[in-house]
Amino acid sequence: MSDYSILAKHLVEKFHPKLVLDAGCGKGELLFMFRKLGVDAYGFDVNRDALCQANEKTRSHLCQADVGNIPFKNSTFDLIVSHHVVEHLLNHDSFIQDVKRVLKPGGGDLYGDAFTAF
Repeated sequence: MSDYSILAKHLVEKFHPKLVLDAGCGKGELLFMFRKLGVDAYGFDVNRDALCQANEKTRSHLCQADVGNIPFKNSTFDLIVSHHVVEHLLNHDSFIQDVKRVLKPGGGDLYGDAFTAF
């Protein structure tokens, strides 16, 4: 089992999300694992090259966007994950504010490298 597979399984068991956003998804490996578990998941990343390397099955669920301008409607997602992203940002507040905007009330949001300790 890959680290992404273990992480996705753990987060699904803990949060029981129906709709997940991977903010800064890179090649979409974590998103792919969520989808394998039957969770509707979407992702975005600023790096077009990384998105182009994504698995064909997940590409239609990915888009190119900046973390300060998340291209989804308010109160959309049950769970938002952002793995190895926050430490690269110049404006953390803008990102977190936008995450809160697209997160459903009572939803879960996880940032940084804290996943290694789940």
